[in-house]
Amino acid sequence: MQPATAAPAAPASIAATRAFYEALARSCDGDVAQIELALTNLAELELDEATLDGFQSAQEDAQQAAARARRVLAELAGHHVMEDAVNATTGAAKTEFYQPGE
Repeated sequence: MQPATAAPAAPASIAATRAFYEALARSCDGDVAQIELALTNLAELELDEATLDGFQSAQEDAQQAAARARRVLAELAGHHVMEDAVNATTGAAKTEFYQPGE
């Protein structure tokens, strides 16, 4: 039996969260491009529609994941004022999430 692996820690700051979602969106965009290339190659091989549909579904999933990551980034942008205020004000309430990342 293998030991349980710990779940990755949640991003500890708004900067780390932003960096994570920016990387996630870029990664999904890269996946979309790779799937597009695969679809082109597979279509040339005249594979059956069910196989091509599976690749197209995966591509749509990657597009949706990228869009969701960008929506999170847009939401985080709304917290920018709070982030600036926290970074300018010492002794505020619980503000760890808004402080600069490591």
